Amino acid sequence: MQKLFLLFVTIIFLSYNGFAQDDPYEGYLKNGYHTYEVGSTRYLLADRVNVRASASTKGEVIANIPIGSEIKILEESSKKLKLNGFKAPWYKVSFETKGKKQSGYIWGGLISEGSKKSSKGDGVVFHYGIASVKTKSEGEYSYEDIYIQVRASKNGKEIAKIKFQTVGSITTGHGMTNMGTKGLDNVDDILHLAFSDQMCAGANGDIIVFWNDKKFHHVRTLHSGSDAPMFASEEFIYPKDKGGKKGRIIFAEEAGESGMDEGEETVYEYQRKTEYIWTGTELKKAK
Repeated sequence: MQKLFLLFVTIIFLSYNGFAQDDPYEGYLKNGYHTYEVGSTRYLLADRVNVRASASTKGEVIANIPIGSEIKILEESSKKLKLNGFKAPWYKVSFETKGKKQSGYIWGGLISEGSKKSSKGDGVVFHYGIASVKTKSEGEYSYEDIYIQVRASKNGKEIAKIKFQTVGSITTGHGMTNMGTKGLDNVDDILHLAFSDQMCAGANGDIIVFWNDKKFHHVRTLHSGSDAPMFASEEFIYPKDKGGKKGRIIFAEEAGESGMDEGEETVYEYQRKTEYIWTGTELKKAK
């Protein structure tokens, strides 16, 4: 057990100080700031966003548009702005307001990194992105605390929002998936925010957020990782998953050492499953 504890410590420590490789995750912050592809369609993460005539906080405000507004990336400006501890470029975007098409500049940190519709089909849309970055120092080492935000909007109005600390560093790739209800009766949407450095001993995990009764609930952060030949993983098994049970969320954990040579068996240090019930506001261990 001590060996596996040291593995997790190593994974977390290296994720703060290592270099992430390019990856397919939609929320990859290249060189420490948001980058969006020219020509792509995005949605606003923030509400009542000022669109400016130039790439500057001093630029004339030509429009003010609500959360969830659809925008098209026309151009990435060479000018960047640092707010809330992280840097992002200004983007020239096109948008429509009051039936009229316009274009102007928006700071990248106000643009959603990804947006997903609610599985209920009720018009609710979830948007996520970096909320803030806090850099800390311990002796000669420095590391970053990254905070993600998820916001729910409907018809241009914000319904709810949540902010929580993530795993990894500013360059850790991340993406959001809406899993639907997965067979749970008292959940409207299950959001999985996946994080990965895509590298040996890098940060890997899933932050689980439930949406029900127009509220967000940060359920748990699941960690996984490997530093060959050692590995450890955590996952939720929902009622509709293989091996799932009605009305139960199964927390599955395993760790061990995989065989490095052909024919060598995997040796497990532990494999265990714990059943939980979702009350609508929290997880409770099943009796």
